[in-house]
Amino acid sequence: MLRFAALAFSLLFGLLALSWAGAAPRDANFDSASAPAVAVAAPLSAPGVLRVWGEDASGQLGNGSPLMRKELPVAQGSLTNVIQVDAGTSHSVALLSDSSVVTWGDDDYGQLGDGFPLADQASPVMVEGLGPVKAISAGAYFTLALLKNGEVRAWGTDGEGQLGNGAPAGNRAAPVAVDGLSDAVAISAGMEHAMALLSDGTVVAWGRNYEGQIGNGEFSFDGVPAPVEVQGLSGVSAVSAAGYHSLALMDDGSLMSWGSDGTGQLGNGPSSSADQPLPGPVSGLSGVTAIDSGLQFSLALLSDGDVWAWGYDSNGQLGDGQNATVQPAPVQVSGLSDVRGIAAGSRASYAIAADSTVMAWGSDFYAQLGNGPGDGSSTTPIPVLSLTGVSGLGPGLGHAMAIRPLCQGRPATYAGGPGDDSFAGTAANDVAHLGAGDDGFLDYEDGDDLVCGGS
Repeated sequence: MLRFAALAFSLLFGLLALSWAGAAPRDANFDSASAPAVAVAAPLSAPGVLRVWGEDASGQLGNGSPLMRKELPVAQGSLTNVIQVDAGTSHSVALLSDSSVVTWGDDDYGQLGDGFPLADQASPVMVEGLGPVKAISAGAYFTLALLKNGEVRAWGTDGEGQLGNGAPAGNRAAPVAVDGLSDAVAISAGMEHAMALLSDGTVVAWGRNYEGQIGNGEFSFDGVPAPVEVQGLSGVSAVSAAGYHSLALMDDGSLMSWGSDGTGQLGNGPSSSADQPLPGPVSGLSGVTAIDSGLQFSLALLSDGDVWAWGYDSNGQLGDGQNATVQPAPVQVSGLSDVRGIAAGSRASYAIAADSTVMAWGSDFYAQLGNGPGDGSSTTPIPVLSLTGVSGLGPGLGHAMAIRPLCQGRPATYAGGPGDDSFAGTAANDVAHLGAGDDGFLDYEDGDDLVCGGS
């Protein structure tokens, strides 16, 4: 997600996209069509359209009409082959089925990656010069792309070295190479730091290290401008860079955390609230299959489909109904079972249920819960309204996005649509105006149905 450049804005940060149940191992095939994830090495979604809701002051909903906050999910409109989506503070990024990347929203720091001049975009623009991409991740004001050859590219703000290119701090409006990476299998962008999981199960990190979130045993007021190894970690299957802390999911289903612990976000119990520059265990959890983290809290999905949370709970983002200020050890999110995926925004949390609907809890200040008019913040999960068939999520600071695969990846034709050509994941049939029809189909702009077929 997007990273705030100044500490004064840090409480507004929203981060990271969907973490999927049964996260794939380190050598996961990122080209498979199953379910998306940004912060972990999980399969991607079948190509689909986006539903978007929440804040749109910078055009981050991508539907061409900025300054129009949406209290319920609406069609993004122009993209039809999205396989992964993520959001920063006020910008959005999508990976398409042709391995290209598009961005939209706030561009004050070059985080859209479309070059100069810097300008907010209310509709998607192409990021050039990347090569084939297999995963994306949005930090506060910067963006990462993992290439299919294992290299990583970065663009946007670099005040703490979060672009990882070893150069003096400075904004970059086009992608630059992260130093020394050729075998990365997963990436995660946090507030002002980033991590990469390598093919051998070790982890490297770079960027801000005031709170020890780099995990190299040190605290430093100068950012770490190139990747360094996180000490004491091997056998890692997934990573999540948070606001000012970091998480790693181990092959055995346990969790490690490090960095800031001022609000219990390390999950190591009430005996310590001190920042930790080295990884240590999260208390009381086993059988974890997916992780994600918000500004000052964390989420874990277990193999039994339950969700647990810990850290800051100012807006009910832990979902246990308590609205406690701090939970320094994991607590179970109320009323959820058989969950398939999780995602954390700044102060809101999301889960994909077994029926592919979405539950949300926490802050609704920007209408990011998608439950209609009013500030309906919730301390327990509530349904995101008018949203079904979801395979992936990308929440940001005040907005959120969901992928709805067209026909769940099956062949599709338009009943009465122009040409009745088979859908090929392109705009060949002018599918830019697909929307949810009353009959349960996706409707073409003139009312004709998109008909699913095949197996």
